[in-house]
This record gives sequence, C-alpha cells and structure tokens, in this order.
Amino acid sequence: MSPAGIATVVILHGAAITAVVMSKSYIINPSQTPTQVELIEVDDPPPPTMPEQPVDPELPDVPVTVTSDPIPRQEVRPRIEPPITFDPGPLTRLDPPPPPPPPPPRDPVVRPAQFANNAALQPPYPPRLIRQNVEGNVTVRVRIGADGRVTEVQRVSADHELFFEATREHALRRWRFTPETRNGHPVASWQTHTVQFRIS
Repeated sequence: MSPAGIATVVILHGAAITAVVMSKSYIINPSQTPTQVELIEVDDPPPPTMPEQPVDPELPDVPVTVTSDPIPRQEVRPRIEPPITFDPGPLTRLDPPPPPPPPPPRDPVVRPAQFANNAALQPPYPPRLIRQNVEGNVTVRVRIGADGRVTEVQRVSADHELFFEATREHALRRWRFTPETRNGHPVASWQTHTVQFRIS
C-alpha cells in the first residue's frame, strides 16, 4: 500500500474511535444508576505525516578518467585490377625469311710474275746486224708457266727479223721468272716485254 493510502486509513480509524467515545459519554441507560462520567479529552489526531521521499545519497566526487579507445586502423589493400586479356585472333603462320645470299667472292690476291734475280735478260746480238751496224727494238708476248719458265713467245713488233729470232730463242732457253700467284698458288700467266739492241 502506498504511504497516502496508509495515512487515509489512519485518519478514518481515528475518526471512528472519536465518534464511539463521544457517543458513549452522552448516552444514559435508564436502567442503570447514574454514574459519574469523566470526559476524556481526546486530542485531535496529528495530521498524517507524509513519508519522506528517499533522497539519493550524494555521491562523492570521483575523478572521471575518460579514455578514448584508439580507432582501429583499417588496412588499406591495393586494388588489384583484373588482368587484361587480349585475343590475337587466329594466328597466321609466317614462313621463315629466306637465308641471306652468300657474300660475293672476294677478289683473289694476285702477285704478277717477275724476272728472277739471276736471269740473263739480254739476248745475244745477231753478228750479221753488228757488222751492218744495225740497231733496233723487239717487243714480244711471253707465256710464263707455273714453274717460272717461258713456254711460248709471240711477236708483237720487231725492227728486224733477226732481232725477234734472237729474242725468242733466248727467252725460251734462259729467261726465268718467279711465277704469278693467286691467293698464294702459282699459276701460268702472260707478260709483254721489250728488248733493245744497241751496239756499244
């Protein structure tokens, strides 16, 4: 029951008791001998007391420490782009390119034939032309073999037939050459030479 209800009940009970006492004081029973009646003053009942409202006890001042939880660090992951696919389409087979042409042949290294150091170049003077006091020149084309010997003599020009004959015979017998070489190998060759006949 609430405090207000309790107070109301107490007031009603006090009022009822007061009414009963007062009624007994003034009613006289005729069959009984008059008796002295003593009036008892009844103080008015005290006013009902309201229950005190509970007062919250004062809480001592307690220092409040405010702590802030660190914000959890979010891990930033790099964005991974999906791989780019490329469809080249149907592949076309390409034939391999032809091999490069072979390099052109190098020119051979040629060393022309030369007279040997001990060769007797001057043919003998024809005696008849000496007596006639005839001088002249002869130009011949000779073939030199791979061994350095003259194998053939051709007439190009001659001031006298005897000059040519003397030169041809002497070339076939006595002329010696260092043969021509091609890349170090001796080969036959042709040369043209002029012989002078002078009476000293």
